[in-house]
Amino acid sequence: MANLNRITIPKELSKRSSLKEKDKVAIAIKGKDILLIPESEDLEGVKIIGIRKLDDKGRILLPPSIIEMSSKWTPYLLDGQIYLTKDLS
Repeated sequence: MANLNRITIPKELSKRSSLKEKDKVAIAIKGKDILLIPESEDLEGVKIIGIRKLDDKGRILLPPSIIEMSSKWTPYLLDGQIYLTKDLS
């Protein structure tokens, strides 16, 4: 059975993003999207909903506050930042 609150950030996206070789990320809300920000960056003025550790396979557990049993999150890269969006299928 799949873990519905765990997502995997593909290595190709991670290498091109601000997350490269980071192990802790802040999970933030930006508009209607979720943004993963390296913990060491300036987080002033950002709505943080959790800080999580990326494992060696690029997986991260999302906080229970943003999980819905029917949700499937997909990571994407935009301007060097990793965003998560819900699949609508």
